[in-house]
Amino acid sequence: MTTPIRLFLSLGLLGLLVVAASPEARMTFSPEESTMTISGTSTIHDWTCDVESVAGWAETNAGAYASGKVTVQVSDIECGKRIMNRKLKDALEGEDFPEISFTASTITGADEGWMAEGELTVAGKVHPLTVVFAASEGNPSKITGEVELSLEALGVDRPTAVLGTIKTGNLVTVRFDVTAKPAS
Repeated sequence: MTTPIRLFLSLGLLGLLVVAASPEARMTFSPEESTMTISGTSTIHDWTCDVESVAGWAETNAGAYASGKVTVQVSDIECGKRIMNRKLKDALEGEDFPEISFTASTITGADEGWMAEGELTVAGKVHPLTVVFAASEGNPSKITGEVELSLEALGVDRPTAVLGTIKTGNLVTVRFDVTAKPAS
């Protein structure tokens, strides 16, 4: 093989390695097209709160998800009842820690979808968390899933009312349906 051809092939291979080693694209979440809910139980009824705005991004590498971050403001959690809103925001220590975030440092493909491993920060405390999700191909991409969380394990006091006779259950389920589009 002649030197110019070897040089051309070597540069081409080096270019492929650089592209494969760096993020191809950053996708940002579209707040208008994304939804998230937090659901749980209490001693008197089940409940669901809507998260009014979901922010975040995901990076891809060679067409696969590589990392990402989801952020919600505690003030954007709406339960439909003023007292419940206040109790939940107090339990999440929203005055001192106004943001809840999940940062996925590693995302791997699985037969049934994707698995994100990272850290959940809630009420000023950081916890390891694994989230399994599905994602559609294309532009935009839909990212959907749910994760069950223990308030006790997160160090979050369970909201109570009527001198503790009404108490929120320990487990909550966070469901998400996020639309990710290429960052501009």
